[in-house]
Amino acid sequence: MGKACFYSGCKSSTYTSDIRFVSFVKPWRDYNRTKKWIELCGRSVPVEKVTKNTWICVKHFAFDANLDWTENDQLSPFPFELAAILEEEDRKRKESSQNLPSENQPIRTYGKQTTQPSAFQPIFPSFPPISTSGIDYEGKN
Repeated sequence: MGKACFYSGCKSSTYTSDIRFVSFVKPWRDYNRTKKWIELCGRSVPVEKVTKNTWICVKHFAFDANLDWTENDQLSPFPFELAAILEEEDRKRKESSQNLPSENQPIRTYGKQTTQPSAFQPIFPSFPPISTSGIDYEGKN
């Protein structure tokens, strides 16, 4: 049987990705904690709907946490409101990185059209060559 994330709005499942899943707190073991997790997941379902087949993907937990709720009393998913803010910031960051001009793509600088330097073009201004006349490199002078 496949697993799907219980977290509100999350589309993670074992059918679509190789992501790990965390077992949801079982109501027959800790009713109040189960109720709290449901709220943190942004869902409004009765506690009785949580079964042995209820899961949350690891995206909704701290990356370094012990993900076994039976061993880790402090384990809880990120609050849904925080997750929505973080997802929006991540979306904006991705959009802004996609809008950056690529190498040799025209960019606008101070009202002038120019191109970005390639990896092999110097970005510093060129200076006139240094005269080496009169210098004895072999030490004969």
